[in-house]
Amino acid sequence: MLIKVVISIICVFVVLGLANRFRRRQIRPLSFFMWSALWIAIAIAVLWPNSTSYIAAVFGVGRGMDLVVFLSLLAIFYGMYRIYTKVNTVERKITQLVREQALRDIEADADSD
Repeated sequence: MLIKVVISIICVFVVLGLANRFRRRQIRPLSFFMWSALWIAIAIAVLWPNSTSYIAAVFGVGRGMDLVVFLSLLAIFYGMYRIYTKVNTVERKITQLVREQALRDIEADADSD
């Protein structure tokens, strides 16, 4: 019972923090709604664990926790993919900027001679 209270409180604070960041325009509306939905879903799953079994039955999964594990793994791998692509994009941009700056430095050195 204590774990339900603790996790529920954490979920409330996270959603409030998201709302605060959204009001200050630090996150986009889609991000706000997606993250809020996730944390609200976590709170619902913790407070009413049988609710996951109903949803699992709709998707043809045996138990509610199996569905939670499957969706969690899917989210983790998707997140890893997004981070991987963002890092590659940033690396390419940094490489391009460094090349451009190096060429400018060479031109500046040639002009000063």
